[in-house]
Amino acid sequence: MFKQMKIATRLMLGFGTVVALLLAISILSVLRLATVNQASVQIMDDSYPKVSMANENLQRTIDNGRQIEDAPEQHPVLVLERDRHR
Repeated sequence: MFKQMKIATRLMLGFGTVVALLLAISILSVLRLATVNQASVQIMDDSYPKVSMANENLQRTIDNGRQIEDAPEQHPVLVLERDRHR
């Protein structure tokens, strides 16, 4: 079949196949990128604010614990109570 075609026809058929494959890969890539974009939007709009609030609450909890540990050294009445019991 291909032996009966002219060289120009075979070249056009080959390049046409390459262009068709390139077009198919491009369309598939755009569709996959749209899926990735939707996932990143969901992460930024839904998941990230929750993680950020959880990290902020954790940091505040740690800070509160440190303040409670340091409270006797900072409050004069508590320092007097502590020294009285020694």
